[in-house]
Amino acid sequence: MNGSLIQTEETYFFSSSEELGAINKTATGDKFEVRLDKPVSIPPSAVDVSIECVGANIWYTTPNIAAEYNNNTLYLFYGEIAVPVTIVIPDGLYGADTLNATIRRAISAIDIPGAGGLKFASTSIQISSNPATQRIVITLADNLGMFADPLATNNVADTLGFTSDINATYTGQHFEGDSVAKLNRINSYLLHTDLVNDGISINSSFDSILAEIQLTADPGDLLTYRPYIPYRISGKHLKYGTKDNLTFYLTDELNRPIDTFGENFSFTIVIRYKIYEHATMLQLNTHHV
Repeated sequence: MNGSLIQTEETYFFSSSEELGAINKTATGDKFEVRLDKPVSIPPSAVDVSIECVGANIWYTTPNIAAEYNNNTLYLFYGEIAVPVTIVIPDGLYGADTLNATIRRAISAIDIPGAGGLKFASTSIQISSNPATQRIVITLADNLGMFADPLATNNVADTLGFTSDINATYTGQHFEGDSVAKLNRINSYLLHTDLVNDGISINSSFDSILAEIQLTADPGDLLTYRPYIPYRISGKHLKYGTKDNLTFYLTDELNRPIDTFGENFSFTIVIRYKIYEHATMLQLNTHHV
């Protein structure tokens, strides 16, 4: 085909906010649909059609401790006869400091067994981290110990790196985890959409992945994704029909569904293609007829 090629770009902004038109949003906020007033339509004569995610905004609030993950309960015991003291940790995204604050608040509301209504001191347990080993350190007082039984329902001990029970023989005794803590449940987000056919592959499998978004924000902060060189996905299938209903969803890098914890996420998609100049003029003339 003769004539010069003209570069064309179409930009779309999408948001999971229902106030901005998202529909069929899941309870965990990770998946939604959009109905377009103007369908995505690429001319059949277009060449080099590509789809790119050029930006995204995602709040990094995805929980790493939750009932869903079977790791939201701390099993303590008190005294020589090991009276159970159980703390249920609210679903959330925790580091050592925030987990320590949550558990210390919880322990201070619990009665000491056989002590006539006296409560445990918040200093009865302390959770910190050892940056040198990347392991959690638990400090115990007031005759407290911790069960690490992996068969106990929702035991958080394994997530914290403890595989053996710990029992303080003196107040303020420190215990370091047997292994590195598993608080980094996810390392990146995967953005999926039926706007692409195969998308990016994970090893040898495809699952309509448009972009991998690395975690570059601290827990609780806004992750702003602005790739210098975006993933470029083939969009040649868009030449053979229109799309007016689109589905988007987020997973972690292991393709597991995630919980957005009530936060909306948004992203910008650019569809690029080239079309021969005479085909462009033909389209313009057709529109004026």
